Amino acid sequence: MCYFFIGKHILFFWSFYSIIDNNGTTWSQVLTFTIKPKVSITWTYNENDVIPIDDVTKEGVVGLLNISSNKPVKLSADVKRFSEDTPDVEYLKIGNRNIPLNQPVQIQNKNLYGDLVISFDIKENTEVSEFTILLEFTFYPF
Repeated sequence: MCYFFIGKHILFFWSFYSIIDNNGTTWSQVLTFTIKPKVSITWTYNENDVIPIDDVTKEGVVGLLNISSNKPVKLSADVKRFSEDTPDVEYLKIGNRNIPLNQPVQIQNKNLYGDLVISFDIKENTEVSEFTILLEFTFYPF
């Protein structure tokens, strides 16, 4: 056996030599395979548009979001505010599924699809002008 280091990876090279007699000869090797989780995201919305917030529900719909994976995964969402004047986010929803902030939720059926809805904590008689947030999704193996 011979091995080489390439970056973080080790490559193994095996050589097999045998004299073949009338009964033949056999060589076998145990191999282990895995399928790593892979996430695909399709988000349909116009990045140049300012997202309106409904006066009554305090929700903004940020387009259509489709998250799919080849294996079940966990998803965590976080929202970063750039200013103290930015209202807090109460919750996120994708379709009819609530996504709590900073708490991983399981996506067992490998697909999450629907409108991305962000609800803000805007108090009555509060004047809110245009603001910006950063929405961050983190995916974990199941």
